Amino acid sequence: MATKYQLEQMLDKSIESANRLTEHISELWIEIGRKQDRVHDLNYEISELKNEKSELVDKCRECLEKDTAIARAEFQKEFLENFNPRKIDN
Repeated sequence: MATKYQLEQMLDKSIESANRLTEHISELWIEIGRKQDRVHDLNYEISELKNEKSELVDKCRECLEKDTAIARAEFQKEFLENFNPRKIDN
């Protein structure tokens, strides 16, 4: 059986160990909080980029439709100039 002195030393070591582990766990929770904030920020940034991408795709579609309409109008004008010169409106 352990003496009173040995029991006190074992108890002190256990308390020291528990304190170190508590401090370490506290630091881990702080790190987890920082990483959660970073993940939240990145998710927000992804959301914003998706919205921006969607807007750009819509603008590209509008531009393509406009270019198609302009090309169609130019083709019609050239066609009319070549095959029916009296129906041209400038």
